[in-house]
Amino acid sequence: MKKSRFALSLLLPVLFFSCAGSAALKALYTPGVYEGRGEGYFGPVILEVTVSSGAIIQIDVLQYSDTQGIGTAAFDELTASVLDANTADVDIVTGASYSSRGFLDALEDALRKAAL
Repeated sequence: MKKSRFALSLLLPVLFFSCAGSAALKALYTPGVYEGRGEGYFGPVILEVTVSSGAIIQIDVLQYSDTQGIGTAAFDELTASVLDANTADVDIVTGASYSSRGFLDALEDALRKAAL
């Protein structure tokens, strides 16, 4: 019986610090709404990005100058990918690489502003 209490006493600090560490890792952002700017094919791409402490919640395209139908389709696809993966590290959309890059640069700009 003494061995199991000893083993448990050694394990408790490990569990405590593991749990505390994982909670700290989840706090990535200051919750709020942030604006980000990137450069698309024909001009700026401006996004409004809403974040919680650990997640990207919403992305709204405020301004863009890229081709209607191409850029907007890429923005829709990228928004879905980013929200699903909860990261800006997603693939660009084939056929809309400049629009995609502008979107992702704007997203990264907003997330930099939100970062703790």
